[in-house]
Amino acid sequence: MWFNYTTGPNGVSIRILYTAIMDLGDREYIERIKPLFEREGLDTKILCGDDLRDIYEIARLDPDLVDVIYRSRLCVIVVSARTKAMGSK
Repeated sequence: MWFNYTTGPNGVSIRILYTAIMDLGDREYIERIKPLFEREGLDTKILCGDDLRDIYEIARLDPDLVDVIYRSRLCVIVVSARTKAMGSK
């Protein structure tokens, strides 16, 4: 479980995410390391800075990383745990 802290008008709030950005690099490097995470039973996705939809998804996970990804045209690997949120059925 990964935690994301944000500050809003009512103070600090915590979002519990089951998704995290694990590494960044060029597409070739990210495609080489993707099987390592999949072998561990994690869902993986490659997001790149040259696709607007990918940039929006990266911004949802880590807003500070968007400038780096967009300017350098790098890709990231996003890893998600295969688990339901606590309290869900």
